[in-house]
Amino acid sequence: MKDRAIFDLDTYDNTLMFCNNCANILTVFFNVDGVGKVHCPKCGCDMRVTRFRRNLRTELYPPKGYTFIDIPGCVHFNTKTG
Repeated sequence: MKDRAIFDLDTYDNTLMFCNNCANILTVFFNVDGVGKVHCPKCGCDMRVTRFRRNLRTELYPPKGYTFIDIPGCVHFNTKTG
């Protein structure tokens, strides 16, 4: 059996995406199951991206202590709770 590194770039596929909150350009690395996780350094949100055959599904998680602002057509979380 061949020894592999914990993060072997040969088994990962990457793509460029925009952050859904601040429009920062991010590089998402997908594993063999088609799941990628990325942290935006500009706004602090975490994104989980699942790649299917014809689309990408993005789950957006706000930083701890922040909440979503309910604006129709937009997803932002710039307000602090508490």
